[in-house]
Amino acid sequence: DDGSVTGIPSSTVEIDVVVKDSIHYLIEVKSSLDKYNIYKLFNIRELYKKVKKIKNIKLIAFGVIIQKDAIDVAKKLNIEIREIAGK
Repeated sequence: DDGSVTGIPSSTVEIDVVVKDSIHYLIEVKSSLDKYNIYKLFNIRELYKKVKKIKNIKLIAFGVIIQKDAIDVAKKLNIEIREIAGK
């Protein structure tokens, strides 16, 4: 409600979650990944930790097109990036 994820109060936030071996994987899938998507994923993790009281969280972002700035930010924030092969 406070806009901590997107900067817009009361905005809807969606994320895919996979739980395996007590690790919660928060996953973002985009056709094009930029640094905004990476920061948003990081902010979603902070919200998830607060709401779910979970600390063992890993972040993964998938994209067909991955901007260099997204790679740089992901490295700083310890977020894994994977390329989706486009045809």
